[in-house]
Amino acid sequence: MSKSTVTLNVKSNDSVWRRIKSAVTGRTLRGSYVKVGIVGEENKVVDAEGVPQKFTVARLAAVHEFGATIKGNRGVIKIPERSFLRSTFEEHEDEYMKDLTVLAQQVYEAKVKPRQALDLVGMKMVAHVKAKIRSNIPPPNAPSVYARKLLAGEWNKRGKAQARGGTPVTLIDTSKNLLNRITHLVVLAKGTKDD
Repeated sequence: MSKSTVTLNVKSNDSVWRRIKSAVTGRTLRGSYVKVGIVGEENKVVDAEGVPQKFTVARLAAVHEFGATIKGNRGVIKIPERSFLRSTFEEHEDEYMKDLTVLAQQVYEAKVKPRQALDLVGMKMVAHVKAKIRSNIPPPNAPSVYARKLLAGEWNKRGKAQARGGTPVTLIDTSKNLLNRITHLVVLAKGTKDD
């Protein structure tokens, strides 16, 4: 038997390689992220006539998240810290990292789009933050705030924000309802392929 020789001619095509590289590196979550809290349009507050107000829901959220001392005509009011964002993220951080690891792999394998992956994590985070707000984060409302909330009458109506037994919850109010403004926003890094 004679030996046969096979010759392969391989042509390097840089444009094909660049497209493959771009497709693979564009299918990652690197540099992309999801914001959770009071974001985008949810930050705006308008009065009954549609006039923008200076005290936005984001500012209200910051007051509750970090606490505040407010000086006014009636003296000094101390609002205690009732963390609902930082504490939620700390409690669920390992879970979010596991989810992101699995989803990043699925993005890399082109099974899931980057926006879809971050949307899934964002929705989960929003659900956790809302559950935290509903949990009646201590310390309790001041007696005057509690009485005002009871007088508002919203706590006994079906379909409104309420705790067990129809009693007011610390971070849920009847006017600027923080709970209903919690949302998420996906931010994709420049060059991320989302198709």
